[in-house]
Amino acid sequence: MTKLRRSLAVTAAGLLGAGALLSLASPASASGTYVPGCIDRNVQSSWVTLKNNCGYDMRMQVHIGAYPDTSCFTVKAGKSETVFWGGAGYYQHTVKC
Repeated sequence: MTKLRRSLAVTAAGLLGAGALLSLASPASASGTYVPGCIDRNVQSSWVTLKNNCGYDMRMQVHIGAYPDTSCFTVKAGKSETVFWGGAGYYQHTVKC
């Protein structure tokens, strides 16, 4: 195999690998739609409190930048839940599960 062919083969394999990785990374909206406005958010530097004013229980997940996202959890109608994170994490958004 010539150097050019080898280079093209390595580049093609790299592009296919990158494409496979990109297909695994899903955008935030793919995992759920944003929670409705009846969910109040009090965002601080390392935590967020979510208050459910919707009148019905809501399953949700908090997306945190530079830190693992939460698992899905339920906030009962009229109740609040506080999510803490550490390090350089920052609040991105909350989606329905």
